[in-house]
Amino acid sequence: MTASRTWPLRLHPWRAAPVMACVLALGFAAGCERPAAADPQPAAARIAPSDSVGLDGPVRIEALDPRPGTQLPADIARALSSDARVLDCAEGMHAGGSAFAPDWVVARRVDLDDDGRDDWVVHGRHRCLAAGDAADWWLYADDGTRRRLLLAAGRARAMELQAPRNGGFRDVVFQRDGGAVRASYRGTAYVFPALQRTGATPGTGTTLDAGRATASPANGAQVMQTVAGRLEISPAGTGTHGDAHVVRLDGRELLRTGADGAFADFPLPRLVARYRALAPFDEVLVFQQHMYGNACSGGPLWMLGLRRGGAAVRSAPIDYCGGGDPVLQADGAALRVTLPGAPASGVHAGQAPQRWEFRAGELRRLDTP
Repeated sequence: MTASRTWPLRLHPWRAAPVMACVLALGFAAGCERPAAADPQPAAARIAPSDSVGLDGPVRIEALDPRPGTQLPADIARALSSDARVLDCAEGMHAGGSAFAPDWVVARRVDLDDDGRDDWVVHGRHRCLAAGDAADWWLYADDGTRRRLLLAAGRARAMELQAPRNGGFRDVVFQRDGGAVRASYRGTAYVFPALQRTGATPGTGTTLDAGRATASPANGAQVMQTVAGRLEISPAGTGTHGDAHVVRLDGRELLRTGADGAFADFPLPRLVARYRALAPFDEVLVFQQHMYGNACSGGPLWMLGLRRGGAAVRSAPIDYCGGGDPVLQADGAALRVTLPGAPASGVHAGQAPQRWEFRAGELRRLDTP
């Protein structure tokens, strides 16, 4: 097998002439290939996959590569500030908010789908997101105006871009302690096929069938009747399919997801359970946020308390990604959520178990089991 290589790599042939001219005139300066930015991209931060894949082996990025990255876009920084791996770290919170800063990660530019536009490979550098010779990894597509999460990959020593394609994007392989793990593009994201899950488990309690929602062929909405009126989950109608959704109750907007709303990395709300008579509510709905094909196969959870003739109450979210399926249990006036967590493996760095309780409209974390 041909050995893979790290930087520096050759540029795309069609970019070589203008880059060489710029080098001769100004020295090796970033920004020659595109308009100058406030914080120019170091030349070493860019990788040209089409010039190397299939010639000298896969493009490889090491977690410990000391070279500087490029400036982290604001929308990626905003998404990472609420990532579970940041918030679960002892140093991830400060004064009730996220302590994440752009220098916690390193951003590299890689054209993942060979469309001539560089995408983003981000890996951890702060000790909350890296340890030893491994780091947490994220892949983002770039359409020129905004970034879209393709994969939250967990911990690995290196990432390799492969020649095989799926849906226009090249496969990626992560080198972990347990061996190499391949992710392929499916639909709108990269997935690890072995991680498909079924979603939250309703558990015990007086439940209503969460599958009573009916699809609207006109706009792809999911609708159902509740004690407080008609509930509708529908695509926002802008951007790539799956990038944004709106939850409405009786015609009033309760939640908007996506880049311009909540849950930027997990924009698809899915109803996983409905409970009746959890005082003071006549009905409680449990949602879990998803991203199409995301390796976590399920993200944050939140609850919606409904009353006949009263205002709806939406809980704060429970950040979650990478563990076992959540288990729900209704007991009297309380709804308990158990997140079983997961041991470290070839896909994830591991996650501690958690227990939460939703009671009287308030969500609080219980002692760890």
